[in-house]
Amino acid sequence: MKELYSSHIQQRLNEINHLMELESFDSLIIESGFPEYYYLDDQTSFFRPNPHFLFFCPDMGEGHTLFLEKGKKPKLFYYIPKDFWHETSQLNGEYWEDSFDIEIIDDHSTMWSQIVSSSKKQLIVSPHPEEAIDRGCMIASDKILSQIHWLRISKTSYEVECIRQANKLAALGHGAAKNAFFAGQSELGVFNHYLQATQQQQSQMPYGNIIAFDEKAAVLHYQRARQVGSGKTFLIDAGYRFNGYCSDITRTYYKKDTHVAFKEIHRSLDELQLKLCTMVKPGYDYQDIQKMAHKEICHILTKVDVIKCSVDEALNKNLVSTFFPHGIGHALGIQVHDVGGKQINDLEKSSESDEHPYLRTLRAIQPNDVLTIEPGIYMIPSLLSQI
Repeated sequence: MKELYSSHIQQRLNEINHLMELESFDSLIIESGFPEYYYLDDQTSFFRPNPHFLFFCPDMGEGHTLFLEKGKKPKLFYYIPKDFWHETSQLNGEYWEDSFDIEIIDDHSTMWSQIVSSSKKQLIVSPHPEEAIDRGCMIASDKILSQIHWLRISKTSYEVECIRQANKLAALGHGAAKNAFFAGQSELGVFNHYLQATQQQQSQMPYGNIIAFDEKAAVLHYQRARQVGSGKTFLIDAGYRFNGYCSDITRTYYKKDTHVAFKEIHRSLDELQLKLCTMVKPGYDYQDIQKMAHKEICHILTKVDVIKCSVDEALNKNLVSTFFPHGIGHALGIQVHDVGGKQINDLEKSSESDEHPYLRTLRAIQPNDVLTIEPGIYMIPSLLSQI
């Protein structure tokens, strides 16, 4: 991992140095951020670092600051506060440490006096822009962020390996969850088996697990997890975060006494998913995969007599969107729905799709993209009532 990371960080620093030259600024400051407090409370929400910080440094702790100065070794101000209430981050010879000039700090006042200069053009990417402005920093513009987002689309070998490991570890949880479902566990029981198998706390997951039996599987982001009862069908959407990079896996299972139409839909969707994956090649338009998914799902639904008109008529009336209301997938990386999917280059955005408004990637696929392919068929009462 150290060798892969070393190549990764060197490539990313070269790209940022080029951006500094292109846009005429001298340094980039990136804060990892701090947890946000709940309203009228002294407790904070689960902390997630600024994804642009993780793009360079995989430490998941709060309060750290990166100082990227043109042509120089990056400096990491590593925050270890004097705190007797909470456990603090520590450095333990991590594989990435040699890539930074690291200074341990317990407050930020001295740090800012070191890096903020009125004679230089310095930009900052911060979750707390108001505080950054007060310190005399210039917030990175949308133009600069767009260019950084474009860099994040194409994954390095290090990033691909992190995502691969995130998938392997999530698969352990999926196997345990499947076994728990067939053993008659409740939704909450299955959820806990997933956490146990992946050795995660809920706060460490890249997103809230969806563990849904029967009718709850039709709630696209179902989160409640019933404590009692089991089901005939089971949808699981759950991932893992490895060195800051995410996996996102969805599977559906059913028991023997499930309706024959459900079994046929399940089998057909499995085949379709594999077929669509063969379309993920450089140069192919991701929107074409969405269109193919709509067409094939229409065939599946007419075959099981859910849609009773012809395929052509159903497509013309866009009936499939009732049963497949979301996009076919999305970019995957530091964020589950990773950035840049709606850009056609480093500065221009794609036109939004009127036909498929929830599609998160609207461009041609390029080398080293990491994308999900997620066809689905849902019976959602609120959408069925509109037909």
